[in-house]
Amino acid sequence: MRKFRALTILFTTIFILMSVLTNLLPFGLTTKTVEAATIKINLKAATITTGETITLKLIGTRNKPTWKSSNQSVATVDKSGVVTAMKEGTAKITATLNRKTYSCNVTVEPNIIEGLNFTAELYENETTDSVAVLLMVTNNSEESITFTSNGYVINESKETSSPVYLFDSTDESYDLIDDITVESGDTGYLYYRNESYDSFTLDEDSWFAFDFSYDDANYYGGINLNGDLKLYEGSIYDTD
Repeated sequence: MRKFRALTILFTTIFILMSVLTNLLPFGLTTKTVEAATIKINLKAATITTGETITLKLIGTRNKPTWKSSNQSVATVDKSGVVTAMKEGTAKITATLNRKTYSCNVTVEPNIIEGLNFTAELYENETTDSVAVLLMVTNNSEESITFTSNGYVINESKETSSPVYLFDSTDESYDLIDDITVESGDTGYLYYRNESYDSFTLDEDSWFAFDFSYDDANYYGGINLNGDLKLYEGSIYDTD
């Protein structure tokens, strides 16, 4: 009888203790499951023009990643994720954090100047020994444009011919000149002649390229037989 009472008291005590512990768990003994935050880059692809900047960052973490550009000649990136467009092309910007990588594909397009209209007389499949190009430019932009003396014919392989030179089309002597400036609101006529010993051919795969400066920056442009125009920031010698 005494053993039965003792067992009853023991089981009752255990039951009470278990009840107390169960009631305490929500307040101090529960375990919490914390899900890891999903880390991602704010932009997976971006298109910007030369000279423009964008800022990349990782979302879902306060830790700082290491940034790297696959092609620094096209786009650079600093330690804060600021991407600067250098020239036309593509580059992959990569952020590395805890051995994981996150990337953004950046496309850099040339900085086209609004308000410029170019037309040109080119000679299809004709070897040009004297007159190379008569280029007309209408300047509806806000700044003046200065064209330098040399022009080139660039073929599909981006090889350049011997230079052709800028002449004064209003002078019957056609003296060689260093540059021509077309003011805002004006139309200018640029007369390029081939004065080298080498002749060259303008065909459907050729572009006539020319240098000019605008708003304290250097540019070069190209126009083909169809009248298509391309403008680039930089030098005429940078044809890569």
